[in-house]
Amino acid sequence: MMEGSASRGVPPEEAPSAADAFGKRLLTALSAGANQHQAARWLEEWQEFELENGILGATQAAIHVIQDPRFAPLVESGVKSLRRAKGGEAAAFLRNGAGLFFRLHAFYMNDSLTLSSAFCAPILLAYHAIFESLERPDANLAGAFLGAFYTQSLAAWATVQMGDSDARGAVAQTVRRAGLVVVKLLGADEQRRDEARRAIEVSYLQCSHEAVWGGRDKDVVWCELFSS
Repeated sequence: MMEGSASRGVPPEEAPSAADAFGKRLLTALSAGANQHQAARWLEEWQEFELENGILGATQAAIHVIQDPRFAPLVESGVKSLRRAKGGEAAAFLRNGAGLFFRLHAFYMNDSLTLSSAFCAPILLAYHAIFESLERPDANLAGAFLGAFYTQSLAAWATVQMGDSDARGAVAQTVRRAGLVVVKLLGADEQRRDEARRAIEVSYLQCSHEAVWGGRDKDVVWCELFSS
């Protein structure tokens, strides 16, 4: 799935400068905040960069983002916002842009970041805070939001198929966790379930059956929302 293009990438001498410029631009966008639709664009831009620059360029971009002095305070502020929010509020940039943080988490999980644990700590903080905000007892988010959230996890999974084979297991685990929490939150509310269906990218969903869940009949999101 586009693996050949990503594996070529840009010449090594060009990758660091391209990664630095992209990382700075991305941090500026993160600092400005965004709603869920706008924040989804962050991962789309990451996908485009990774396709054009390969895994070397993407890894360098991740390092530039994480080392940027704005990154840790930004994540800490986002985590505080998530923890203050009521269970039905979706206006938190970490959760709105979850796909990007899922991709950064995959870099951490496959040990490709040559950074200290202190630099990497905000990645784990963001990752766990996103899921904790959905797994809390009072979480009550719109079906459209939950469907889009699951699509972001699938998009992060699709991104690593372009060449980062070492990250595939970590992102598959993220997709499964996202799917389980989305199905649980939707419950039997058919209106919210229908909203979620319309927000899920079905092409990603179908491609992930085997690799993520071990088969379509084991894909809980497919079985709960699309199989009937």
